[in-house]
Amino acid sequence: MTVEPLTGGQENTVFALTLGNGARVVLRLHPRTDGFAGTCETLRVLRALELPVPQVIASGQHPAHAWLLLHWTPGQELRWALSTMTQAQQTSVAEQLVGFQRCVNTLPLGTGFGYVAPGAPCPHTSWQELISAVAAPREIADYLRSVVPTCFLDDITGKNVIIDNGELKGLIDLDHVCYGDPLYWLALTQVGLVCDIGTAGDFYASELIRLWSPTPLERRVLAYYATLMADDFIGWYAATESPAWLLRMTAARTNFWTQSDTTTSSLAPTSDNMEP
Repeated sequence: MTVEPLTGGQENTVFALTLGNGARVVLRLHPRTDGFAGTCETLRVLRALELPVPQVIASGQHPAHAWLLLHWTPGQELRWALSTMTQAQQTSVAEQLVGFQRCVNTLPLGTGFGYVAPGAPCPHTSWQELISAVAAPREIADYLRSVVPTCFLDDITGKNVIIDNGELKGLIDLDHVCYGDPLYWLALTQVGLVCDIGTAGDFYASELIRLWSPTPLERRVLAYYATLMADDFIGWYAATESPAWLLRMTAARTNFWTQSDTTTSSLAPTSDNMEP
Protein backbone atom coordinates (compact mmCIF):
# COMPACT_ATOMS: atom_id res chain seq x y z
CA MET A 1 0.00 0.00 0.00
CA THR A 2 1.19 3.51 -0.79
CA VAL A 3 0.14 6.69 1.04
CA GLU A 4 -0.08 10.10 -0.68
CA PRO A 5 -0.82 13.27 1.34
CA LEU A 6 -3.54 15.43 -0.22
CA THR A 7 -4.58 19.01 0.42
CA GLY A 8 -6.99 18.99 3.35
CA GLY A 9 -9.54 21.44 4.65
CA GLN A 10 -9.19 23.79 7.59
CA GLU A 11 -9.33 20.93 10.09
CA ASN A 12 -8.94 17.72 8.09
CA THR A 13 -5.79 15.86 7.16
CA VAL A 14 -6.38 13.87 3.96
CA PHE A 15 -4.51 10.99 2.33
CA ALA A 16 -4.98 8.95 -0.84
CA LEU A 17 -4.27 5.28 -0.21
CA THR A 18 -3.41 2.96 -3.08
CA LEU A 19 -4.07 -0.61 -2.05
CA GLY A 20 -2.17 -3.69 -3.17
CA ASN A 21 -4.81 -4.47 -5.83
CA GLY A 22 -4.45 -0.96 -7.32
CA ALA A 23 -7.71 0.40 -5.88
CA ARG A 24 -7.57 3.89 -4.38
CA VAL A 25 -9.43 5.15 -1.32
CA VAL A 26 -9.43 8.39 0.65
CA LEU A 27 -8.57 8.57 4.34
CA ARG A 28 -9.65 11.71 6.19
CA LEU A 29 -8.55 12.48 9.76
CA HIS A 30 -10.21 15.03 12.06
CA PRO A 31 -8.72 16.23 15.38
CA ARG A 32 -12.09 15.90 17.15
CA THR A 33 -13.31 12.38 17.86
CA ASP A 34 -16.83 13.39 16.75
CA GLY A 35 -15.53 15.35 13.77
CA PHE A 36 -17.18 13.25 11.06
CA ALA A 37 -20.58 12.60 12.67
CA GLY A 38 -22.16 15.34 10.57
CA THR A 39 -20.24 14.25 7.46
CA CYS A 40 -21.59 10.71 7.56
CA GLU A 41 -25.16 11.94 7.96
CA THR A 42 -24.75 14.51 5.18
CA LEU A 43 -23.39 11.90 2.76
CA ARG A 44 -26.16 9.46 3.73
CA VAL A 45 -28.87 12.01 2.93
CA LEU A 46 -27.24 13.14 -0.32
CA ARG A 47 -26.76 9.56 -1.52
CA ALA A 48 -30.46 8.93 -0.80
CA LEU A 49 -31.16 11.85 -3.18
CA GLU A 50 -28.94 10.08 -5.75
CA LEU A 51 -26.26 12.77 -5.78
CA PRO A 52 -22.80 11.52 -6.85
CA VAL A 53 -21.06 11.78 -3.48
CA PRO A 54 -18.45 9.30 -2.21
CA GLN A 55 -19.61 6.16 -0.44
CA VAL A 56 -18.42 5.75 3.14
CA ILE A 57 -16.41 2.53 3.45
CA ALA A 58 -15.82 2.79 7.19
CA SER A 59 -15.48 5.35 9.96
CA GLY A 60 -14.40 5.37 13.56
CA GLN A 61 -12.68 7.12 16.44
CA HIS A 62 -9.16 6.99 17.77
CA PRO A 63 -8.25 8.60 21.11
CA ALA A 64 -6.62 11.48 19.21
CA HIS A 65 -8.93 11.84 16.20
CA ALA A 66 -11.83 10.62 14.10
CA TRP A 67 -11.20 8.82 10.82
CA LEU A 68 -13.24 8.34 7.68
CA LEU A 69 -12.51 6.03 4.75
CA LEU A 70 -14.18 6.87 1.42
CA HIS A 71 -14.22 5.61 -2.14
CA TRP A 72 -11.91 7.56 -4.47
CA THR A 73 -13.38 9.93 -7.08
CA PRO A 74 -11.01 10.18 -10.09
CA GLY A 75 -10.37 13.50 -11.83
CA GLN A 76 -9.54 17.10 -10.95
CA GLU A 77 -11.48 19.97 -9.46
CA LEU A 78 -13.66 21.95 -11.82
CA ARG A 79 -11.70 25.18 -11.37
CA TRP A 80 -8.58 23.53 -12.81
CA ALA A 81 -10.47 21.64 -15.54
CA LEU A 82 -12.44 24.55 -17.03
CA SER A 83 -9.60 25.71 -19.30
CA THR A 84 -9.69 22.39 -21.17
CA MET A 85 -13.49 22.02 -21.33
CA THR A 86 -15.68 23.04 -24.24
CA GLN A 87 -18.58 25.39 -23.65
CA ALA A 88 -20.97 22.48 -24.25
CA GLN A 89 -19.22 20.49 -21.50
CA GLN A 90 -19.35 23.45 -19.13
CA THR A 91 -23.06 23.90 -19.80
CA SER A 92 -23.67 20.20 -19.14
CA VAL A 93 -21.89 20.38 -15.78
CA ALA A 94 -23.78 23.57 -14.87
CA GLU A 95 -27.08 21.87 -15.72
CA GLN A 96 -26.21 18.95 -13.44
CA LEU A 97 -25.15 21.21 -10.57
CA VAL A 98 -28.34 23.27 -10.79
CA GLY A 99 -30.33 20.02 -10.83
CA PHE A 100 -28.51 18.78 -7.71
CA GLN A 101 -29.23 22.03 -5.89
CA ARG A 102 -32.90 22.00 -6.86
CA CYS A 103 -33.09 18.46 -5.48
CA VAL A 104 -31.44 19.42 -2.18
CA ASN A 105 -33.78 22.44 -1.95
CA THR A 106 -36.69 19.99 -1.60
CA LEU A 107 -35.45 18.79 1.81
CA PRO A 108 -37.41 20.14 4.81
CA LEU A 109 -36.70 23.71 5.89
CA GLY A 110 -34.19 24.18 8.69
CA THR A 111 -34.94 25.12 12.27
CA GLY A 112 -32.80 28.20 11.72
CA PHE A 113 -29.84 29.22 9.57
CA GLY A 114 -26.33 27.85 9.29
CA TYR A 115 -23.94 25.07 8.30
CA VAL A 116 -25.01 21.75 9.81
CA ALA A 117 -25.86 18.18 8.88
CA PRO A 118 -29.31 17.81 7.31
CA GLY A 119 -32.01 18.15 9.95
CA ALA A 120 -29.63 19.19 12.74
CA PRO A 121 -30.36 22.25 14.92
CA CYS A 122 -29.11 25.46 13.29
CA PRO A 123 -26.94 27.97 15.15
CA HIS A 124 -28.35 31.24 13.75
CA THR A 125 -31.80 32.77 14.08
CA SER A 126 -31.56 35.03 11.02
CA TRP A 127 -29.96 34.91 7.59
CA GLN A 128 -28.48 38.40 8.05
CA GLU A 129 -26.67 37.21 11.17
CA LEU A 130 -25.16 34.24 9.36
CA ILE A 131 -23.79 36.19 6.39
CA SER A 132 -22.74 39.22 8.48
CA ALA A 133 -24.80 41.48 6.23
CA VAL A 134 -23.58 45.06 6.04
CA ALA A 135 -25.33 48.13 4.62
CA ALA A 136 -27.55 47.11 1.72
CA PRO A 137 -29.87 48.92 -0.68
CA ARG A 138 -33.31 49.01 0.93
CA GLU A 139 -34.93 46.56 -1.47
CA ILE A 140 -32.15 44.04 -0.85
CA ALA A 141 -32.40 44.53 2.92
CA ASP A 142 -36.12 43.68 2.66
CA TYR A 143 -35.24 40.57 0.65
CA LEU A 144 -32.68 39.41 3.24
CA ARG A 145 -35.31 39.62 5.98
CA SER A 146 -37.65 37.44 3.90
CA VAL A 147 -35.19 34.54 3.37
CA VAL A 148 -36.39 31.20 4.71
CA PRO A 149 -33.94 28.44 5.77
CA THR A 150 -33.83 26.48 2.50
CA CYS A 151 -31.41 23.55 2.38
CA PHE A 152 -28.61 23.86 -0.20
CA LEU A 153 -24.98 22.87 -0.79
CA ASP A 154 -22.78 25.91 -0.29
CA ASP A 155 -19.45 24.46 -1.37
CA ILE A 156 -20.00 22.80 -4.78
CA THR A 157 -18.31 25.73 -6.50
CA GLY A 158 -15.09 25.61 -8.50
CA LYS A 159 -13.93 23.35 -5.67
CA ASN A 160 -15.27 19.94 -4.69
CA VAL A 161 -16.75 19.30 -8.15
CA ILE A 162 -14.62 16.58 -9.77
CA ILE A 163 -14.22 16.49 -13.57
CA ASP A 164 -12.58 13.83 -15.75
CA ASN A 165 -12.29 14.29 -19.52
CA GLY A 166 -14.81 17.12 -19.40
CA GLU A 167 -17.45 15.10 -17.56
CA LEU A 168 -18.73 15.37 -14.00
CA LYS A 169 -17.53 12.44 -11.89
CA GLY A 170 -18.59 13.39 -8.39
CA LEU A 171 -18.89 15.83 -5.50
CA ILE A 172 -16.42 15.61 -2.63
CA ASP A 173 -15.66 17.12 0.80
CA LEU A 174 -19.31 17.74 1.68
CA ASP A 175 -19.31 17.79 5.48
CA HIS A 176 -22.58 19.71 5.86
CA VAL A 177 -25.41 21.48 4.11
CA CYS A 178 -26.37 25.12 4.55
CA TYR A 179 -29.80 26.45 5.52
CA GLY A 180 -30.46 29.86 4.00
CA ASP A 181 -30.58 31.40 0.54
CA PRO A 182 -29.30 29.19 -2.33
CA LEU A 183 -28.33 32.33 -4.26
CA TYR A 184 -25.41 32.48 -1.85
CA TRP A 185 -23.94 29.40 -3.57
CA LEU A 186 -24.09 31.09 -6.97
CA ALA A 187 -22.24 34.11 -5.60
CA LEU A 188 -19.58 32.00 -3.92
CA THR A 189 -19.00 30.09 -7.16
CA GLN A 190 -18.66 33.32 -9.13
CA VAL A 191 -16.24 34.96 -6.70
CA GLY A 192 -14.24 31.78 -6.08
CA LEU A 193 -13.62 31.34 -9.79
CA VAL A 194 -12.51 34.97 -10.18
CA CYS A 195 -10.14 34.41 -7.26
CA ASP A 196 -8.66 31.18 -8.60
CA ILE A 197 -8.67 31.49 -12.40
CA GLY A 198 -9.82 35.01 -13.34
CA THR A 199 -11.92 35.34 -16.49
CA ALA A 200 -11.46 31.66 -17.40
CA GLY A 201 -14.47 30.89 -15.21
CA ASP A 202 -16.78 33.57 -16.63
CA PHE A 203 -18.69 31.37 -19.07
CA TYR A 204 -19.37 28.62 -16.53
CA ALA A 205 -20.50 31.12 -13.86
CA SER A 206 -22.79 32.87 -16.33
CA GLU A 207 -24.28 29.52 -17.36
CA LEU A 208 -25.04 28.63 -13.73
CA ILE A 209 -26.83 31.94 -13.28
CA ARG A 210 -28.73 31.62 -16.58
CA LEU A 211 -29.91 28.14 -15.69
CA TRP A 212 -30.97 29.24 -12.20
CA SER A 213 -33.13 31.97 -13.84
CA PRO A 214 -33.01 34.61 -11.08
CA THR A 215 -35.47 37.49 -11.13
CA PRO A 216 -34.12 41.04 -11.57
CA LEU A 217 -34.21 41.52 -7.78
CA GLU A 218 -32.47 38.19 -7.21
CA ARG A 219 -29.75 39.25 -9.64
CA ARG A 220 -29.15 42.33 -7.49
CA VAL A 221 -29.08 40.18 -4.35
CA LEU A 222 -26.63 37.83 -6.06
CA ALA A 223 -24.35 40.76 -6.85
CA TYR A 224 -24.68 42.01 -3.25
CA TYR A 225 -23.61 38.59 -1.92
CA ALA A 226 -20.69 38.59 -4.36
CA THR A 227 -19.62 41.99 -3.05
CA LEU A 228 -19.53 40.67 0.52
CA MET A 229 -17.56 37.62 -0.58
CA ALA A 230 -15.08 39.64 -2.62
CA ASP A 231 -14.42 41.75 0.48
CA ASP A 232 -13.80 38.57 2.47
CA PHE A 233 -11.47 37.07 -0.15
CA ILE A 234 -9.47 40.30 -0.36
CA GLY A 235 -9.18 40.41 3.43
CA TRP A 236 -8.08 36.79 3.66
CA TYR A 237 -5.63 36.56 0.76
CA ALA A 238 -4.38 40.02 -0.29
CA ALA A 239 -1.25 39.81 1.85
CA THR A 240 -0.07 36.64 0.11
CA GLU A 241 -1.32 37.18 -3.45
CA SER A 242 0.19 39.19 -6.31
CA PRO A 243 -0.64 42.82 -7.18
CA ALA A 244 -2.36 41.52 -10.33
CA TRP A 245 -4.62 39.31 -8.20
CA LEU A 246 -5.53 42.21 -5.94
CA LEU A 247 -6.31 44.41 -8.95
CA ARG A 248 -8.50 41.66 -10.42
CA MET A 249 -10.42 41.12 -7.20
CA THR A 250 -10.85 44.83 -6.52
CA ALA A 251 -12.22 45.40 -10.03
CA ALA A 252 -14.61 42.47 -9.60
CA ARG A 253 -15.76 43.81 -6.25
CA THR A 254 -16.51 47.22 -7.77
CA ASN A 255 -18.45 45.59 -10.59
CA PHE A 256 -20.51 43.45 -8.20
CA TRP A 257 -21.44 46.44 -6.06
CA THR A 258 -22.50 48.47 -9.08
CA GLN A 259 -24.78 45.61 -10.16
CA SER A 260 -26.33 45.32 -6.70
CA ASP A 261 -27.12 49.00 -6.21
CA THR A 262 -28.96 50.61 -9.12
CA THR A 263 -29.56 53.84 -7.24
CA THR A 264 -25.97 55.03 -6.88
CA SER A 265 -22.65 54.51 -8.61
CA SER A 266 -20.69 55.17 -5.42
CA LEU A 267 -19.10 52.32 -3.52
CA ALA A 268 -20.05 54.02 -0.27
CA PRO A 269 -23.59 53.41 1.01
CA THR A 270 -25.84 56.47 1.33
CA SER A 271 -28.41 57.10 4.05
CA ASP A 272 -31.18 57.59 1.48
CA ASN A 273 -31.14 54.09 0.00
CA MET A 274 -29.28 51.89 2.47
CA GLU A 275 -30.18 49.95 5.57
CA PRO A 276 -27.74 48.46 8.08
